Amino acid sequence: MSPFLIYRVTAGIPTLLAALSWVPWLWLAWLSGVSGLLAACWALQLLSGHAQFLLVNIVAMALWSVCRDGRATLLRRMAREGGMALVLTAVQWVPTAQFLRLSVRSDWGGALSGAYSLPPGALWTWVSPGALGTPLSGDWSDVTSVFYETCGGFIGLFVLALAAWGVVRGRRRLPALVLAVLGVCLALGPRGPVLRSLLNFATLSYLRTPSRWLFLTVWAGVLLAGAGWAGLHSRRWPAGARLAALLAAFLPLAAWDAAFLRPQDPKTFMAAKHGIAERFGGRPLRVLTDPGLANPNKTILYRLRNVNGYEAFYPKSVPGWAALAEGEPAADASRVYVSRWPSEILARAGVAARLSADGIEEARSWPLASFLDEKGKRLFPDPRIMLERPERWRIIGFPPAGAVTLAVAETSYPGWRAWVAGSRASLSAWDGLFQSVPVSADYPRHAPFELTLEFRPTLWPWPALLSAAAWACWLAILARRAELA
Repeated sequence: MSPFLIYRVTAGIPTLLAALSWVPWLWLAWLSGVSGLLAACWALQLLSGHAQFLLVNIVAMALWSVCRDGRATLLRRMAREGGMALVLTAVQWVPTAQFLRLSVRSDWGGALSGAYSLPPGALWTWVSPGALGTPLSGDWSDVTSVFYETCGGFIGLFVLALAAWGVVRGRRRLPALVLAVLGVCLALGPRGPVLRSLLNFATLSYLRTPSRWLFLTVWAGVLLAGAGWAGLHSRRWPAGARLAALLAAFLPLAAWDAAFLRPQDPKTFMAAKHGIAERFGGRPLRVLTDPGLANPNKTILYRLRNVNGYEAFYPKSVPGWAALAEGEPAADASRVYVSRWPSEILARAGVAARLSADGIEEARSWPLASFLDEKGKRLFPDPRIMLERPERWRIIGFPPAGAVTLAVAETSYPGWRAWVAGSRASLSAWDGLFQSVPVSADYPRHAPFELTLEFRPTLWPWPALLSAAAWACWLAILARRAELA
């Protein structure tokens, strides 16, 4: 019930919640010594959708091991289980590595990697979670997301007191103390002594949000509280003392969390606007949402391609394209903010409408597929587009005289394959972001030019088969153990 976990609900990032929820099971599986349990938990934590806490937790486990007796056994177990986890998650590694390499995060510097660093003043919230105000009460002065990322270290005063006792009298307190101190140092980001020189390191540069390293400190607080409780366990306590201690630990957290876990009717936020759904839903075009709209990603509900919106990772070619469309930088670490309307750049991308609080504005635009001459000029008539599904396009048209290219306003990315009249065709970059297929000079102009575009993740079948086989073996071994038991 620590706010470090609960705030993920209010912040609306369910993948973080899913990844964090695996942490206790990871440690229990690891310390149990049962072969295969840690591997499966690691695999499921990765597949839950947010790998950052997988990495942070692995660091915690490794450091805790190094500071303990029996470190060689614990580290060997981690290495063995890690190898098994790699096989169980083989289906994910190639797409993930490719996505990271081609994402905007592969090109940014330490300044962006240090966003959401822990401000030293936020340490007061470990004692009083509302010391700096909250977004719910309206007295929080910074960006809302900063509160949820940096002010979640509260574990309750009773648990904090137990942790302090664990520091004084607990056994094996050094590993947890190392985690606690390192968590704060890493969470400070560029302000701290550790990450300042490491933010450009290849792996850390992908992470951003240094404050999430506070996990090490929060988890260390729990471990130290356990050590403190163990130190008190030998004493004689009156009946009901354990229940009283449990309530003393739980109730303050529950009381604080209650305000952040209020139920809300999703219809208020998810209700469709029928005018938009009827005019644009599912059609082969794009829209531009006003950057002032609170939730541009809602266009997903209408199956609309939106130029603007929030994405934690997006292709590194997007900021350059957005700057051309806007005439100045129009993207940050997680959002695109194009507002200039209309423009030739947006028209070529198939942006047919602008959505704002004042209503809908429409403008003439190119279709998502157009024939072009050697100078890049659009030729008529346009081909017909059939989107059978997002991963499969069919485009049919008669190439006009002078056509040398069929341009498709779909983001260029490995995994797209093209066929013209059933034969494989090459794909080339177009307009800095999209892709095109050549129209041969000797292609008969009286015959329809039929293009099929299909997306399949790189090396998808074999890693998927390997993962499926690994999980089948894991389940078979588990069933065999159950029989023997």
